[in-house]
Amino acid sequence: MKIVAALFSLLFISSVNADESKFGECDSASILDSSMIVDVPWNSMYPIKLAGITISPSGSGAPNNASNKVFCACEDDLGIFVPGFTQAMYEPARLIELVRQPDCMMTLGGAEMGITNGRARGTTGSQEQYETAQPAFWHYHYYAYPLLLMLEMLVPSRCGDGYLSMDLLYISELDPTWTDPELAFFANPEAVIFANPAAMAACVADAAASAVGKPIDQLYWCAGAWGQLYPLSGYIESKSSIATKTSLLATRSIAALHRRLLARQTTGDQALCSAPIFPTIPKSQYKMNMMYPVPERQSSHEIGESAIKWGEWRNIPSKEDAVYMLWRYNDCCVTYY
Repeated sequence: MKIVAALFSLLFISSVNADESKFGECDSASILDSSMIVDVPWNSMYPIKLAGITISPSGSGAPNNASNKVFCACEDDLGIFVPGFTQAMYEPARLIELVRQPDCMMTLGGAEMGITNGRARGTTGSQEQYETAQPAFWHYHYYAYPLLLMLEMLVPSRCGDGYLSMDLLYISELDPTWTDPELAFFANPEAVIFANPAAMAACVADAAASAVGKPIDQLYWCAGAWGQLYPLSGYIESKSSIATKTSLLATRSIAALHRRLLARQTTGDQALCSAPIFPTIPKSQYKMNMMYPVPERQSSHEIGESAIKWGEWRNIPSKEDAVYMLWRYNDCCVTYY
């Protein structure tokens, strides 16, 4: 709870006030309680590799470009290469919450940040058959969440990304491209390349790949059965389930951060010593599980995997927001000092 208190003081989070009568109460996702243990699918860590040998069940398998090296060496501060051995596993790394009510921090116990005065409220969209469908919209909040380090299940090492505790990294309320698809297009003009039937048809192959294994990293504009990632904004067509729509937006948030060079590739030989910045989303590096409103306790799902397999029933009326835990595969060289 010290983490939560520190975040509250740094972000000047205000208590729920008179705006509740207009926008409704901000729900608590109850993430920072027993949910840290009981609602986490711990088998999502598999496969765990040590010196190139799998020492755990295979789980969902390693990413497409995972390192197969046994030994490695990394340069120290003096420019000397220090030998070591490889280790790899999926680790819980981030939390992504999707909320319709601006400023609502469900992960932080339902607190509110008083930064928007309730502007740009989201919606689940309109799905009337004979009317023009209203697009759906959610805001997102992106947290560092190194759960294994927070629970002291791992020792901090060079393999981490510098975060030792929970931290708020990004909020879409302050991002004008998230609330304006046209502005998002000008910020990411490559979207025009993927706005054609051929690019859209390629997403069928990505959906099939994610259903039986890992998504196709080369099709970085696709999110499998969930739809297209471009434009990188919070608006999406509403002819799908809540689980599909919120999963797609969670993936768009990751893709947007990669596109802005704010996220890294942690998989592959090139990531053994230091994770390089990567401009497109390496989808097979990630997988996720729903934490709210109905947790996935038994397993996680791949990016783009059809919600029919894992989430169509994970919806509670009046609780159409969501929180996802993001797992990230981490190839690392463990050196001798």
